[in-house]
Amino acid sequence: ENAGALAGRAQVMMRRGDLAAAQNDLDAGLKLQPQNVSMLTARGQILARRGQFDAALADLDKATQLAPDDIAAQIGPAEGKPTAREKPHAEI
Repeated sequence: ENAGALAGRAQVMMRRGDLAAAQNDLDAGLKLQPQNVSMLTARGQILARRGQFDAALADLDKATQLAPDDIAAQIGPAEGKPTAREKPHAEI
């Protein structure tokens, strides 16, 4: 498959709420195009929603480094989900 098809299918899976399938497609797409800012941003958002904050932050930071003027990469963490920098600490 090509990266564009995988990214498109990942968007459909995200809309359906199937984050695992969407992440699988984005993982495969990023193997083909590891510098794809849109796929990095989307995977970062999925990872954050799935509670994988460190991995999410890594993807979103990479997307921001690759495209510092890309607003989607910059606001990806602001989707209402905590990033690794914001993840809650264990209650004492």
